[in-house]
Amino acid sequence: MMLISEVRPELDAAYLADALLAATGAELVVHQLRDLGISRDRVLAGIDALVTGLDL
Repeated sequence: MMLISEVRPELDAAYLADALLAATGAELVVHQLRDLGISRDRVLAGIDALVTGLDL
C-alpha cells in the first residue's frame, strides 16, 4: 500500500492494495489454473495488465 501511495498519491492505495492482493491470491490463481483451465501465461498477462494499468 505504501508503494502505491508514494508513486500515485491521488489513488486510493488501501483499496487498490486489497484489490491487487485479491487478484493475485493463491486460491484464485489455483482456481483459474486448475478449475478454469486458464494458462499460466494468461494469468501472468492478466496480473501484468492490472499492475501496468496502475502506471506504477
